[in-house]
Amino acid sequence: MECTYDRLEVFDGDDTNGRQLGRLCGSGLPNPIVSTGNRLYMTFYTDASVQRKGFDITHTTGRPTLHIDA
Repeated sequence: MECTYDRLEVFDGDDTNGRQLGRLCGSGLPNPIVSTGNRLYMTFYTDASVQRKGFDITHTTGRPTLHIDA
C-alpha cells in the first residue's frame, strides 16, 4: 500500500526484523492483524504537515488455534 502522509507499520515480534504484518494509512479500516506470538512492534511515521484525527487501535487476545489439513 502506498502511504503518502502518516503511516503505521506493524511487525511480528520484538522489532523491525520481524515480518511486516501491515502498513496502515488513510481512513479505511484494515483487515485484522494477527501475530504468530505474543508481541507486535509498531512504528509510526508522520510528515507533520496537517493535524487531524489520528489512529485508533483495538487489541484483543485469544488462545492459539491449531489448523490441520487432512
